[in-house]
Amino acid sequence: MWAYALLGIISGFCVPFVAGRFGKIIPADPGNLILNLWHRPRFSKVYDPARAFLLKRLWYKLYLWAVFWAICHCFLFSLSYFILPEPIRIYACFFAWIINVCSVIDAEYWLLPDFFTIPLLLLGMIFHTHTNIHDISFALIGSVSGYLVSVFSVLVLAKSKSKELGAGDVKMITALGSWLGLVGLNACLILSFFLFITFSWMPIQKKGAYGPALGTAALIVFFIMFSK
Repeated sequence: MWAYALLGIISGFCVPFVAGRFGKIIPADPGNLILNLWHRPRFSKVYDPARAFLLKRLWYKLYLWAVFWAICHCFLFSLSYFILPEPIRIYACFFAWIINVCSVIDAEYWLLPDFFTIPLLLLGMIFHTHTNIHDISFALIGSVSGYLVSVFSVLVLAKSKSKELGAGDVKMITALGSWLGLVGLNACLILSFFLFITFSWMPIQKKGAYGPALGTAALIVFFIMFSK
């Protein structure tokens, strides 16, 4: 259990740094993205005292968010150890980390990048193939239904000249379908709708990003579906 808790602290602490690093290299093709994402950043010297003070405050804020995510991931990874069967635990850790990184990126930059959503889709297929809890058709039906439902929603919203769902949201919903299946995905979408309304009422939420609500709902449904 301690290994899962430690892994959760380390991975959670990295979440805002990975998300922030990703935002500095947009736009980028996948090849350059992989190279630049792990490249050591260069910090320019700041001589203006006012600007240096502002930069220091931004770093403090980033570290506070890192501690927050470290605590959240410590809880999630420890929870996966206690309530999930052995083959599912490690997949749950990868699932939670990718989901939370995508949520932070979407909240900050209003996009869900292919760099994370496509691997999440493929990992969902591998998850069901490796654990043998469901066959591959479970993941395929879930992902196809997720794509069709989200595309239909985009078409309906386009008629009303609303752009609540973007291409990243469509890919994210499709990826979640490969993990949760048809029934689990429907439950996730219904729950995410109410969470989105709740998050929109919070004063701290200044942007209407759908990713955080969708990611939170996906984690809740995942732990309920695959618990012992």
